[in-house]
Amino acid sequence: MGAGFDAFNSSLFSGSPVSASHTHTPVGSPSLLIGTIYWADNAVSAEAATYGGDAMVEVGVVTGADQRAAIFKKVNPKPGPQTFAVSWTNATNGRIGSISFLRASDAPIADFQGTEEGDGDVTLVIPNTRSLDALVQIAGNNATSAHTPQSGQTELWDAVSPATTRISAGYYKVNPADGSIRITTSATAQINAGCRVVGLGGGPKLLMMQFKELLDDLKRGLLTPDQMKRRLERAWSI
Repeated sequence: MGAGFDAFNSSLFSGSPVSASHTHTPVGSPSLLIGTIYWADNAVSAEAATYGGDAMVEVGVVTGADQRAAIFKKVNPKPGPQTFAVSWTNATNGRIGSISFLRASDAPIADFQGTEEGDGDVTLVIPNTRSLDALVQIAGNNATSAHTPQSGQTELWDAVSPATTRISAGYYKVNPADGSIRITTSATAQINAGCRVVGLGGGPKLLMMQFKELLDDLKRGLLTPDQMKRRLERAWSI
């Protein structure tokens, strides 16, 4: 059992502010929170993000001709609903997003990629992916045109800012087979950022998490003896 999607939230910011925030509401108990931001301006800088008041680490940033995108991470985030907040210099419009994952490792982010491309298919290739991993991608355009998810991708948001014609989209892909994340768009000057979420990949920590989930289900009376046996067999086989 590898990295699993938990929940997402996203919000637009308009009126040219220098900060944005929203409440992220997990469904389970995530081990990783990824924060994304797309700015409709490449002059922004000195960005900083927090989750539940705790500082996040910037995984990577990409700057294009007239737009910018960044990805942040928080390992072992605070439980329950928390505020994801980003601040920056130079007022502009855009969108922030937050995505939580279950069963991500303590070193959950690898192989950040960022690029600006023109019309057509845009592919970010994240190497060394495994069936236990997940891929995350954000994208933004300088014109109103929909993004189209490709094979295996799940779209989280795809929306136009009310203040501009800028559009931003977010995707994830669990258990990637080809090590790439790819979208199709008809707009020009598209900014893209992506990274890999590393799943636990077995070992003692994953076993402990599996047994904790098993005990919780037993306490709630959700398992028959036969179901418990199968769950134990799956845990040992990872």
